[in-house]
Amino acid sequence: GATIVDLSVNITPAEDYKLPPEIIAKL
Repeated sequence: GATIVDLSVNITPAEDYKLPPEIIAKL
């Protein structure tokens, strides 16, 4: 799971911080 989160953060860090945990989990 950490890998997927890291990839999403690298792609759009600002958006990930603004999005709620539920949306991040779906990614």
